[in-house]
Order: sequence, then structure tokens, then C-alpha cells
Amino acid sequence: MLSFFRNRARKEPGWLAVLVGEDAIRFVHAERAPGGRVRVTLAGERSGVQDSAAARRVVRELDFSRYRATTLLAREEYQIIVTDAPNVPREELRAAIRWRVKDLLRCHPDDAMLDVLEIPPPTGGEGRPTHQMFVIAAENSFIQARVDRCAALGIELAVIEVPETAQRNLATAAHGDGTAVALIHLLADGALITISYRGELYFARWLDIGADQLALARPERESLMDRVALEVQRSLDHFDRQYRFIGLGKLLVGPLAADDGFTDHLARAVGIEVEPYPLAEVLGGLPEPLGEPGLQGRLFHLLGAALREETKVP
Repeated sequence: MLSFFRNRARKEPGWLAVLVGEDAIRFVHAERAPGGRVRVTLAGERSGVQDSAAARRVVRELDFSRYRATTLLAREEYQIIVTDAPNVPREELRAAIRWRVKDLLRCHPDDAMLDVLEIPPPTGGEGRPTHQMFVIAAENSFIQARVDRCAALGIELAVIEVPETAQRNLATAAHGDGTAVALIHLLADGALITISYRGELYFARWLDIGADQLALARPERESLMDRVALEVQRSLDHFDRQYRFIGLGKLLVGPLAADDGFTDHLARAVGIEVEPYPLAEVLGGLPEPLGEPGLQGRLFHLLGAALREETKVP
């Protein structure tokens, strides 16, 4: 969660998550209704916006200025590093974290923006004694490029998210029985596995096998699904070793344009219950145009970004 920008103007409740691509704009506005139910008021994608004028027309037509806006960084635009939490006062945390991870960054520390996400330590003396954190680092140039591109279209960003925090939000919205939940979502060129517990992210890992490979490699599809299942099981085992004090409830699979047996394959291969992500249940039905599975998949992380909740950052 890269909370670098603050828009103080009064906006409608909830968040608009928007992603401006080379030829399409994708967007989701969502808010949490009374009782915790998620309400989507706007969702979709508009293609044919290769030029800025066309993109600005979409922004004006849908009146994006009404909402607090966020966007998502692409996988290659940021790093997530797990490190032990420094034993320093809260007001010194960011400086201490920057020093701790400086040699792990892909750029000079002065050229990066950092945010931290705590992994809650165990209670009662169980499990890992070490208090750890996720450090999210993005080069200033990537952040500024996103801000400038959105601003040129009339979108004022208040915050920037990453897929890992989006999946945490989605897992939290779908699963509340007191156990941890794993969630895997296939993008075109990779898959993200996360494990969340009580609204906190505990584990995140990217795989290099994505939906495009599974769709095209028909003769090798079974082997590719075996590889994904193996890496998922390794991730679950790693989590179990690190956090024995947390029970792992189920594995959810994000929306796929064409499942073609992928979810069933995982269910046979891993040692916990596997289910498709219950999008209709989370949303209390599927508003248009979210009835189309392919679009569900393309908007899935944007929905997660739109479900962010305010937190105080030291």
C-alpha cells in the first residue's frame, strides 16, 4: 500500500480504482455498505483510447472527479521485501527501514519511495518470535509517471496500491471464519499467491506461469497445471512452517475467462479445500458488466484496490 498522495477534497464514499493502459481504461468504484457488504457502483473497461483526448472524454463522461482515486502498479514497477522490523520508535521507522533494505533495492535508496506493511507478530509466545514487515519499494520515476499520466486525464490520485494488497482486501471480503485464506489469481503473464489472516497479509509470492500460457499450451497444459499446483503446495507448506499458530482454511481461485479444469486440478493436488472466488456472494450479486468471467478477471485486482480501508501510516 503506497500511500504517497493525499487528496483532501470532499469525495463520494468508497474508492475508484482506475488503470490507464495503452489502449484501454479499466475502472471499479466500490464502497462498503452498512453491515460490511461490498457495493460496486461503477465497473467496466473502455477501449479505443489510444489518444489522450479520447481518454479524457471517458473520464469526463463517467465523472471520475467525484471519487477518491487509486491505481495499481505493475509487477515490474515495484519490489516487496520481507525484513525484520527495526527496534526503533515509530517516528524513526521509515528511516531505519530505508537503511535496512538499501542494498536490496533495484535503484538508489534516494530514488525510491517506501511503504511498510506489518506482519503481526504471534501472541502468547507461539510461532515465530521475530516481528517482520513487508517493505514495498517503487522508483520515484514509476510513481511520478503514473501520477502525471492520470493527472493529464483529469484523475487526481490519492494513493497507489500493489496487487498484493489488493488480494489481501479481496481475501478479507470473502473469508471471515477465523482461519487464514490463500488466494491465487492468474494474470496474463503470471500468477500471484497470497495468504491473509484477520485482514492482514502474511505471505505473497509470484509465479511465472500465467493465464496466457495455460490457454495456449494445450499439449503441455497438464504439466503446467502440475507445476502451478506444486508451487502452490510449496507456498502453503512454507506458510504452515512459519505460522503454525494460524490455521489455514481454504484456497480461493480468482476469476478465469475459461477455467478449463484449473480449479479442479488444484483441488486434487493440494491439501486444503479449493473453491472459486465467491464474487457474486461478496457483491450480493453480479452488477453489469461483471457477469462476464473474462472481465471479472481483468478487473479483479482493481476491485481489490477499491476495497482499501484507511490506515494510519507512521
